[in-house]
Amino acid sequence: MHTTEQRSTEPAARGAMRAIIHDGTAFRFAEAPVPRREQPDEVLVRVATISENRGEHGFAWEPGRVVGWDAAGTVVETSADGLGPAVGTRVATWGFSGAWAEYRSVRRGCLAAVPEGVGDAVAASIPVAGMTALQAIRMAGIRPGTGVAITGATGGVGHLAVQLAAEAGAAVTAPVRSPGAAVWLLERPGGDAIRLLDAAEARSLGAVDAVIDAVGGPLLAELLDHVRPGGRAVLVGSASGRRAAVDTGSLAGRRIDLLSVRIPEAVDEALGHLLALVDDGRLEISVEVEGGWERLLAAEPGDGVRGKRVYRVR
Repeated sequence: MHTTEQRSTEPAARGAMRAIIHDGTAFRFAEAPVPRREQPDEVLVRVATISENRGEHGFAWEPGRVVGWDAAGTVVETSADGLGPAVGTRVATWGFSGAWAEYRSVRRGCLAAVPEGVGDAVAASIPVAGMTALQAIRMAGIRPGTGVAITGATGGVGHLAVQLAAEAGAAVTAPVRSPGAAVWLLERPGGDAIRLLDAAEARSLGAVDAVIDAVGGPLLAELLDHVRPGGRAVLVGSASGRRAAVDTGSLAGRRIDLLSVRIPEAVDEALGHLLALVDDGRLEISVEVEGGWERLLAAEPGDGVRGKRVYRVR
């Protein structure tokens, strides 16, 4: 929705806000100024919910800067160019900093309006994980009939990637450490197109057209051997923390493209698309609401989390 500029006196009245920064050693709370809109397409959002991504814990944060990538909230000042969402609109936002705060300023291309049927917790969980998964699906060339192996399928990116691949008509295999603990994936949209495979038995995978990998290490090396000539491998992370011994000569000889996901600068259309899929029931986000954002400081990224952790800003 486009509108002429509207302002709220709420941020100006506060002058400062509570935020989470990185002090060079760890995350901590600090007082920070309410961000000002520097560009004519920037929108000021009062943050309601934030989500946590594994990558944020290892990111090279500038000391003292407000951290965080994903946030959902309500527009309190629209953009000066008159093309932003109206004050009061609920939005999901993304950026490489500034999310873990009471207020966030983002450009119009980095947000999307949240449908009425989608809650703040789900909206906050979508941006980085959802857009990474969507980019991976597109880069892998997924189409009806494509055979694809997707690792990290119980994680934030992976559980969305398997659903999006199934939605696109692919035959999906998800190598996981414990198939019994991952059966919940089969209850998500597209679950009938998803096959769980014990990662220890990855040699039995068979040939696939593409691999989308969020784990790295020996599992990636094994899966690359199963990609058909002319296929693609898309890298979205390395959750295992282990190195992969890759035969680049074999990849070149089989014309395998090895690609790395990058989120584009403008994400409003992609983010809106993901939110619409959720609203339509064609994509289901697994969210664990951890409570208030104070708990984020004690959180450790790791196993045992289905999908995404989110926290309420209060």
